[in-house]
Amino acid sequence: MEGLNKRDEIIQVAAELFRRLGYAETSMKDIANRVGILKGSLYYHFSSKEELLNEVINEGINKILSIALQICEKRELTPRERLKYLIKIHLLHLTKNNMYLVIASNQIDKLTPEHRDQYIFKRDIYEKLFSTFLNGIFMRSC
Repeated sequence: MEGLNKRDEIIQVAAELFRRLGYAETSMKDIANRVGILKGSLYYHFSSKEELLNEVINEGINKILSIALQICEKRELTPRERLKYLIKIHLLHLTKNNMYLVIASNQIDKLTPEHRDQYIFKRDIYEKLFSTFLNGIFMRSC
């Protein structure tokens, strides 16, 4: 995978395997083989398979949350324009990065409670951005 550093490549390969095979059915050896490294080398980057799953699950939410926050900070845009951009990036995320969304939906129960709570916290921030803009636009139009 050209252009990716080894850690990002591991996350990408793990995401593909977790999506295709499932978390429980994917071994660290499977991931290492696909990346082209020794299994022990994975532990240089990740202390456990669960930590790797956490990184995979957070990859998607971190990307979309970062972009959404940037859009919300663009004060030169009207609330309606910002909502339009939020919807656009949301739809692009669903179509381009849905692997991360599927993994988060199907495998979140495999995370430790602490990691699960961290993901849910980020997801709730993202959802609040949408509800804030929708409520603001709805209130102005009434």
